[in-house]
Parts: sequence; C-alpha cells; structure tokens
Amino acid sequence: MLLIRFLVWGENTGFYISFVTFTSMAIILSYVTRYYLKLSLEKKLWMSGLLVLLSTLITYFTGTLIFNVSLTVDMWIEYFIITILGTLLATLLIEVIRMNSDMLEKLIKAEKLEVVSHLAASISHEVRNPLTTCKGFLQLSYEQEKSPEIKQYLGTAIQELDRASHIINDYLTFAKPAPEKVEKVFIFQEVENVVNVLTPLANMQGVQIFTNWEENGHIYISGDRKKFEQSLINIVKNGIESMPKGGKVEITTVFDYPVVRIEIRDEGKGMTPQQINRLGEPYFTMKNTGTGLGMMVSFSLIKGMGGQISVDSEVGKWTSFKIEFPAYY
Repeated sequence: MLLIRFLVWGENTGFYISFVTFTSMAIILSYVTRYYLKLSLEKKLWMSGLLVLLSTLITYFTGTLIFNVSLTVDMWIEYFIITILGTLLATLLIEVIRMNSDMLEKLIKAEKLEVVSHLAASISHEVRNPLTTCKGFLQLSYEQEKSPEIKQYLGTAIQELDRASHIINDYLTFAKPAPEKVEKVFIFQEVENVVNVLTPLANMQGVQIFTNWEENGHIYISGDRKKFEQSLINIVKNGIESMPKGGKVEITTVFDYPVVRIEIRDEGKGMTPQQINRLGEPYFTMKNTGTGLGMMVSFSLIKGMGGQISVDSEVGKWTSFKIEFPAYY
C-alpha cells in the first residue's frame, strides 16, 4: 500500500503519515494475529473495531501533532466513521465466508464418516462370526498339537485373528459410539489408570508423563468408563509415539463450571492445519504403520458421550488435545 501510494501521489505529507500508521499497525498486528484467529465472531468484530480505532488515532495524532495537518472536525469524523464501519463490514464478510467454508468441510467429513459407519454396521457382525469359529478350532488344534513348529504357526494365526477381531470391534464402536453403560466417571481415577497403563511404553520411548489437576471432589462426568479410558489411551499413546527421541506429555484436568476440561499436550512433531482437519477420518494416520482407527474411534466415543474435542498444534514443536465434557453432579 505504501509503494502504490508513493508511485501514485509521490513523496508528500500523506505518504509519511501513512508510513507511520502502517508501520505501527504492522508491529502491533504481528503480536495480535495469533490470538485473533482463536476468537469468536463477536470478539473478532470487537477486536477489529478496536484495532482500526487505534489505527485512526495514530493517523490523527501523527497528522495533527507532527505534520500540522489542518482538517475540519467534520472531515476527521467522516474519516473515523468510514474507516471503522468499512473494517467491521470487511471483517464480517471474511468471517462469514470462513464459516461457510468450515461448514462445507465438516459436511464432507460427516458424509465420509457416515459411509464408514453404515459399512461397519452392515458387515462387522457377519465377519466376526466366522472369525470366532475359526479361532475356536485353531485354539483346539493348538492345544492338541505336539509339533513345536506347527504350534508356532497356529499361534501366529490365532494372533492375527485376534488382531482382525480388534479392528472389527473398532468399527463396531465407531458405528455405535453411544455409551453402552452410563455411569458416574471419576476423572482423576481414569487419568491415573491411563498413566499407569502407558508408563512402560513412555519409559521405552524416553518420554515423561506429567499430570496436573485441581483438587476438587466433584469432577465427574457421565458416560461409559471403559470407553472413556480407551479414548484417552489412544490419544496419549499417539502423543508418546510422536516423540521417538523422548520428551514429555502433560495431562491437565480443570473443572471450569459447567464443564470438565482435559488437555493432553505433547512435544512431538506437530501437525499442519490441513492434517488437524483430517484427524478422526478413517485411515488417516501420521504414523508409518497404522490404520488411524484408534483416533477415529476416540473422536467418535468422545462425541457419543456428549463431549467436544479440539486440536491445536505447531509443526515441529507441540500438539494439544482439549477435551470438554459436561460436569456430572
């Protein structure tokens, strides 16, 4: 804008006033942007209004106090009103376009997940029955077989059938994410269970797990305890595996009436915004080996229990999962 102004009108008082204003606002906006993008639409409008008011005040004081620009009061009022209203209108239009784009992405993602859900519900039961039968006969053969070599083959076959059965169970869980057993879940106890389960894996990876929570006897949620624990295990396990050279995972639990908030933060390789948007989709994974079903099931279970999950990340530095549930009394 400064270059165009200089080429069109040349070097004059207006150019120097614009130079001071634009330079000052560029410095301010470089600090404000990271917070602005996380605000709601209403707060963004307030922020835009305050920023453009600050910009016009810088222009006003620079012009009157430094360069002795003499304009009538009416002209300054018109300048303030036009600038502020124009910026608010532009902000509103940009945010509406952004919201529509996000809604379209969510709709496309929901359609993909619905297809997977229908497939899971329609074929999982039919596939699991013959697998169970095959596993039963293989176990009988394993128990009766005397040759160590053949027993090894049978054991491998049984393990692979178990693996296939776990994948099918994940699909069934995704197809029916609602909790099968609704109970009062004590958050602290479940977080401790998750830490105890994953501590050996963390030690192997050179990762430390830290927990931080507010001492409050009323931090409960309503849902299926086993599924809730499995969801946390999947997320924390992914965080540990994202740090092959070691690091730390922090699990913070906060009671912020009327919700319970759990934040799981790791120091892994991070994700781009495009990768974050694809989290929870079938067969999307950041690992070299894996199906992505674990994260897909975690997202589905958390939403099925009435929770919300959001992800924030910085490539090469960290990733944070924030999970919110309505508090149960």
